[in-house]
Amino acid sequence: MLAAVNSRAGTGGMVSGTVKDASGAVVPDATVSANNVDTGVQVRGATNGRGFYSFAELPVGRYTIAIQKTGFRFLRANRDRHRPRTVR
Repeated sequence: MLAAVNSRAGTGGMVSGTVKDASGAVVPDATVSANNVDTGVQVRGATNGRGFYSFAELPVGRYTIAIQKTGFRFLRANRDRHRPRTVR
Protein backbone atom coordinates (compact mmCIF):
# COMPACT_ATOMS: atom_id res chain seq x y z
CA MET A 1 0.00 0.00 0.00
CA LEU A 2 1.29 3.50 -0.85
CA ALA A 3 0.34 6.82 0.69
CA ALA A 4 1.22 10.20 -0.71
CA VAL A 5 1.41 12.64 2.19
CA ASN A 6 1.27 16.41 1.77
CA SER A 7 1.30 19.07 4.48
CA ARG A 8 1.54 22.83 5.08
CA ALA A 9 3.52 24.74 7.70
CA GLY A 10 2.28 27.40 10.12
CA THR A 11 0.75 27.32 13.60
CA GLY A 12 -1.36 24.44 12.37
CA GLY A 13 -1.37 22.40 9.26
CA MET A 14 -3.06 19.85 7.12
CA VAL A 15 -1.92 16.36 6.35
CA SER A 16 -3.54 14.74 3.33
CA GLY A 17 -2.78 12.04 0.84
CA THR A 18 -3.98 9.33 -1.49
CA VAL A 19 -3.67 5.66 -0.63
CA LYS A 20 -2.89 3.30 -3.52
CA ASP A 21 -2.12 -0.39 -3.79
CA ALA A 22 0.97 -1.86 -5.45
CA SER A 23 -0.69 -1.72 -8.88
CA GLY A 24 -1.48 1.99 -8.49
CA ALA A 25 -5.21 1.52 -7.90
CA VAL A 26 -6.71 3.74 -5.21
CA VAL A 27 -7.79 2.15 -1.92
CA PRO A 28 -11.20 3.40 -0.72
CA ASP A 29 -12.50 2.94 2.85
CA ALA A 30 -9.06 2.44 4.44
CA THR A 31 -8.77 3.56 8.07
CA VAL A 32 -6.19 6.34 8.47
CA SER A 33 -4.92 7.77 11.76
CA ALA A 34 -2.57 10.66 12.52
CA ASN A 35 -0.82 10.26 15.88
CA ASN A 36 1.10 13.17 17.41
CA VAL A 37 4.33 11.60 18.67
CA ASP A 38 4.89 14.26 21.36
CA THR A 39 1.37 14.62 22.79
CA GLY A 40 -0.15 11.21 22.07
CA VAL A 41 -3.23 12.83 20.50
CA GLN A 42 -4.73 10.67 17.76
CA VAL A 43 -7.08 11.73 14.96
CA ARG A 44 -8.85 9.07 12.87
CA GLY A 45 -10.51 9.14 9.49
CA ALA A 46 -10.97 7.10 6.34
CA THR A 47 -10.14 7.34 2.67
CA ASN A 48 -12.96 8.32 0.33
CA GLY A 49 -13.92 6.57 -2.91
CA ARG A 50 -10.84 8.02 -4.62
CA GLY A 51 -8.46 6.85 -1.86
CA PHE A 52 -8.04 10.42 -0.54
CA TYR A 53 -7.81 11.37 3.16
CA SER A 54 -7.27 14.69 4.91
CA PHE A 55 -6.64 15.90 8.46
CA ALA A 56 -7.10 19.67 8.76
CA GLU A 57 -5.88 22.00 11.52
CA LEU A 58 -3.29 19.69 13.05
CA PRO A 59 -0.84 21.40 15.41
CA VAL A 60 2.70 21.53 14.02
CA GLY A 61 4.62 18.53 15.29
CA ARG A 62 5.86 15.03 14.62
CA TYR A 63 3.20 12.57 13.43
CA THR A 64 2.89 8.90 12.72
CA ILE A 65 0.41 8.19 9.93
CA ALA A 66 -1.07 4.69 10.10
CA ILE A 67 -3.17 3.09 7.36
CA GLN A 68 -5.17 -0.12 7.71
CA LYS A 69 -7.49 -2.08 5.43
CA THR A 70 -8.50 -5.72 5.53
CA GLY A 71 -6.50 -7.71 2.98
CA PHE A 72 -3.58 -5.24 2.94
CA ARG A 73 -0.34 -5.02 4.89
CA PHE A 74 -0.45 -2.45 7.73
CA LEU A 75 1.46 0.76 6.88
CA ARG A 76 2.93 3.25 9.36
CA ALA A 77 4.94 6.31 8.31
CA ASN A 78 6.67 8.85 10.53
CA ARG A 79 6.20 12.52 9.58
CA ASP A 80 8.72 14.91 11.10
CA ARG A 81 7.20 18.41 11.12
CA HIS A 82 5.49 19.38 7.86
CA ARG A 83 7.51 18.29 4.82
CA PRO A 84 5.75 16.87 1.74
CA ARG A 85 6.82 13.37 0.72
CA THR A 86 5.58 10.11 -0.70
CA VAL A 87 5.55 7.04 1.54
CA ARG A 88 5.97 3.65 -0.18
